[in-house]
Amino acid sequence: LVEDRRFARLAGRLRHVDLLDLTPLHVFGRRGLRRALRWLILVSIAALVFMDAGTALPPAVVLAGIFGFATLSFLLPVWGVHRRLQAAKRRELAELRRRISEERARLRAAQWRHAEAGGRFADLLAYEARVAAARTWPVDASIRTRLGFYGLLPVGSWLGSALIQHVVENFLR
Repeated sequence: LVEDRRFARLAGRLRHVDLLDLTPLHVFGRRGLRRALRWLILVSIAALVFMDAGTALPPAVVLAGIFGFATLSFLLPVWGVHRRLQAAKRRELAELRRRISEERARLRAAQWRHAEAGGRFADLLAYEARVAAARTWPVDASIRTRLGFYGLLPVGSWLGSALIQHVVENFLR
């Protein structure tokens, strides 16, 4: 966790973040994904160990704790970049809204007659919509998909071991 926090602090050292191109920042999401995978594999192994525990509560608490660490391990590396992207988005939107307000005042003063000014106004509105829709998590669809599949590992492991145990018990009868 200390290493993950240190990696998250690297976001503060980035010289520039581009809200419209998060590709260079996906390294943070991939780092979180790799860290979470380690914990989810541990949950899968622990689920097999606790299969015949006899009681459900202690293994469930342990498995939930490990799953919580997996979630934390995913979020820690991306959290710093997320905060940085949120701040950049707020600044960019504030600047754009100020410029839109100024452009609108110019258009009103000219009584909406200048086509060039109207074009600038439309461009600013389009750019504002694009910035407002920009994601602030450095996680793309492939990372989210893999994280979902990794989250299914413990369930698949548990179901697979239950199925094998059932087949073996039927075979030995």
